[in-house]
Amino acid sequence: MPRFRILIVVLLTVLIGSPRPAASQPAPNTPVKYWIFLEYDEHEVGKTTAPTVSSRALQRRALRARVADGLDPDRPVAALHVERLAALGVTPIVQSRWLQAVSAWLDPVTLQSVKALPFVREVRPVGVAIPLDNRSTRAPFEPASAARPVSGMVASAEPLAFNFGFSLTQMMVAGAVATVEAGWNGQGVILGVIDTGWGDISTHPALRPITDSGRLKGDRDFTGKADDGDRHARAVLSVAAGFLDGSLIGPAYGADILHARTEYVPTETNQEEDAFVAGLEWMEAEGVDVVNVSLGYSVFDAGQRSYTYADMNGRTAVTTLAAERAAALGVVVVAAAGNEGWCSSPAFCWYYIASPADGPSVISAGGVTSSRTRSSFSSFGPTSDGRTKPNVSAMASSVFLADSGSGFSFSQGTSFASPMIAGIVAQVLQADPSLSPSQVRELLQSTASQAGAPNNSLGWGIVNAQAAMATITGREKSETPANLVLGAWPNPFTDRVDVVATFPPEATGARLDLIDILGRTIATFEAPTSTDGTWRLTIDTSGFAPGLVLYRLTAGSRIASGSLIHAQ
Repeated sequence: MPRFRILIVVLLTVLIGSPRPAASQPAPNTPVKYWIFLEYDEHEVGKTTAPTVSSRALQRRALRARVADGLDPDRPVAALHVERLAALGVTPIVQSRWLQAVSAWLDPVTLQSVKALPFVREVRPVGVAIPLDNRSTRAPFEPASAARPVSGMVASAEPLAFNFGFSLTQMMVAGAVATVEAGWNGQGVILGVIDTGWGDISTHPALRPITDSGRLKGDRDFTGKADDGDRHARAVLSVAAGFLDGSLIGPAYGADILHARTEYVPTETNQEEDAFVAGLEWMEAEGVDVVNVSLGYSVFDAGQRSYTYADMNGRTAVTTLAAERAAALGVVVVAAAGNEGWCSSPAFCWYYIASPADGPSVISAGGVTSSRTRSSFSSFGPTSDGRTKPNVSAMASSVFLADSGSGFSFSQGTSFASPMIAGIVAQVLQADPSLSPSQVRELLQSTASQAGAPNNSLGWGIVNAQAAMATITGREKSETPANLVLGAWPNPFTDRVDVVATFPPEATGARLDLIDILGRTIATFEAPTSTDGTWRLTIDTSGFAPGLVLYRLTAGSRIASGSLIHAQ
């Protein structure tokens, strides 16, 4: 069975309880890749050509940009500086206009010559991401056993409008079933994926709609390497935007897509942060609205100093600086928190989030199980400067996704919590394109499961797409969400559930449906015709199969829903 890679960085020499092999010291004259940070050259204005910025990017900036430092985001690195570096034999690999820096291989002698140049502000090694094998093998797709009949209830064959298949659980946990059912799917929003290669996604039935409809707007390789066959990006994309009725549906299945391959998986030539920066700058210029980053960075080339926890302060790591610049230009960046929270304390493993999840403007994604408890591997906050992280969480254990071929599988990691949240962000921006990255982050936090008591385990809690969208759409309607209220307890439950529903008296035909994880309506209750708008009922749940149950109230044209957990 193939191994599945999670692209999250380990920042210390401890990996899943085993020491990481020490990096071999390079030979004395072996070149190492560095970032060379350069001063602005005011005399270069008009002498270099700025990159092409799409009209879509300019429109997004006009709506959501919050650039306050006065720096021109489209101003290239000064050509004169590049010429002076070339005179020393330095060949730039990536030229970052946002960082005003170039990356290049330098031997020790050339390094000292570069440092002596008067226009060089700083030289630091390029960080790399180490792709890690998942701690569990990929679980193959297997049909679930049929749900047991529920005694004493009215059976109904009516399903949801969509058949979510095995993706229903992860969508329910995130509150995204109701939003998809209401028609929100990220249409008109551009979702970017920075990751590995994904091959020909048209060969996968859950991703083929993206190519068939012309919604793949760009696909670029920034590695300069041959295809390594890794398809982590395909799995990530499927969680956010896959669509195959009856198998898998993601919250942003209607979004336009950009893809940057910045990861070359074989461990001897890992992804380096200069490819990430180049990919993110390209996406921003293409007009991307939200970018998913299921990657993390910390370790430098062999023999060089790694980032430390102290550097996870939102203003040091290069990938974080790039993500912050993208956010300033109106791009919402969602990043996996990491999979290093598996041990009891930072004394035994890295434990904390990595960059770019440490960015103040970045929505970092923690992970939970289908029971809505923290996934054991999900990395912890805070940042080293004391900010609460992660921001919000989504399902990261036993996530259903597209496989590397044309099938499906289950896997785990905050790599898959992140695209669920990014997909929900696409829904949010579909509803209100004017929201800035900070407003989107605050919206998701304020409507998450523990908004009133955030912590460094799950942040503000489990994301709730339905509540976030209700907040947006409620601003545009004279009716307030209070016109339709639904509550059920206890949660988790065992043998009974009490439900209270409140709806406008003029609403007719109020109905409560209970739906299993396969999308089947397993029980239906009709409200009494004589109700004054408040409906209370106690449900015998002794015949329920264990797991998640969606409850949905329909009252006239209004719908409210929630989820419950049946504990064994």
